[in-house]
Amino acid sequence: MADTQSQDEVRAEQVRMMGRDLGSLYHELWREVTWLHLKWRRCVVLFGGEKSTVDLMNDTAPAFFSEVQRAMVEDVLLHISRLTDPPATGHGKGARPNLTLLRLPEALADEAARDIVVSKLGGLCDGCAFARDRRNRWIAHRDLAVAMQTAHYKPLDSPTREKIEKALAGIRDVMNAVLARFRNSRTLYEYSADGPGSAEDLIYYLREGFEARRRQLAELQASVRPQSTQG
Repeated sequence: MADTQSQDEVRAEQVRMMGRDLGSLYHELWREVTWLHLKWRRCVVLFGGEKSTVDLMNDTAPAFFSEVQRAMVEDVLLHISRLTDPPATGHGKGARPNLTLLRLPEALADEAARDIVVSKLGGLCDGCAFARDRRNRWIAHRDLAVAMQTAHYKPLDSPTREKIEKALAGIRDVMNAVLARFRNSRTLYEYSADGPGSAEDLIYYLREGFEARRRQLAELQASVRPQSTQG
């Protein structure tokens, strides 16, 4: 059985491999990217997988699960936007540093690796524009023109599964480009495993409860049917 590393052990290994400044930054971004992929995986399991799962949620609590889907997708869009935000918010002495992928180039000492990462970041930020626009004009703020659909307003891009998964692929590409400078390997973020209490567990118990309720109602209906009488 393979040993599972603790967060502290992973961080220590990344710092040893990359140096204190880059290793510490990379580790925090690694945590964020892993967490983002887990959140998206849960969303796909619940709302983008088998039709029977969607039917089950629609048969039990459609209004509630519709709100859950909206919240989960918006959370993923916010997470993508944060990871591709500028290195700092504001200017001058009042600027607040951000934990973002755009901090990686300045932490890379190797010029060739830095150029590769900068190039990949350019494509990534372009591919994440849909998430950032929705974050800025609808989630974090309610753009008046969008809300009221005034004349000549600019519609929001739809956050399709294809766009989100392309953005996630770009994020993985940037992270693995940095890792490749130090180790001939890749981190398969897209296969991040969930623990106990996963989306699959929710579906299982929801289905068990729904079937138990269905059997209970069937037994109740059978018990109150009029008994035939003999003349």
